[in-house]
Amino acid sequence: MSWLNNLDRTGSGFWSNSQWYDLHLSRRMPLVNKMIEEMVYACPPSLSPANIYRVADLCCGSGMASLYYLKAYPIVSSLTLIDQSEERLNMAKKRIDTQLESISRRPEIVMCKLQVKCDSQDNVNLKLNGSSNLHPYHLILASLALHVIVGHEKRSLEESKLRYRILFELLFRNLVDDGNGHLIVGDHSGSLGMFEQMKLMEECGFVDVECVWRERDMFVIGGRRRGKDEMS
Repeated sequence: MSWLNNLDRTGSGFWSNSQWYDLHLSRRMPLVNKMIEEMVYACPPSLSPANIYRVADLCCGSGMASLYYLKAYPIVSSLTLIDQSEERLNMAKKRIDTQLESISRRPEIVMCKLQVKCDSQDNVNLKLNGSSNLHPYHLILASLALHVIVGHEKRSLEESKLRYRILFELLFRNLVDDGNGHLIVGDHSGSLGMFEQMKLMEECGFVDVECVWRERDMFVIGGRRRGKDEMS
């Protein structure tokens, strides 16, 4: 038996129910709010010309990360909400619309259904609204997202690495390539530890990979897609 069993979060609850998830998330995981705050603190300000700044919220849930971000940086051109549940997407959009009523310049909000399919080779295929590619983003927020997409099942280290690699490669491809594309991840330890995830990010092409916050099994890490003019 390993002490890492202390980090296993599988157990009772109704996590697939959107209302239950929204009601119990902070109660069951009391560090979530602090984690999301640290994610927003880690985000760079918009450096994109012509006021075009596209943000995606991966596995947005009830929209908590997007709300925190928009309170700090309300002027973005578009916000894409991505989730496997259409019910959670609608909940997130309604919550964000309500919070942004007083803002004169509101971002375009796009809802995007995430489909995850695991094949017999223990691979992970991701499709967003039927496509594997979206518009390139300047910022992708992944709050409690990666371990959900990869899956909770116990598997070998190499199998977990393969799944995370596929996911990081997809996210990397969907960032702008002008040097301003950032991925900010807030999560808890899952089938792959934080440091292994950071190493995989670097192997997939991310630079400036760093951990900005960690408390118990919760952490915030980030990386940037190198710009074309930085290539040697």
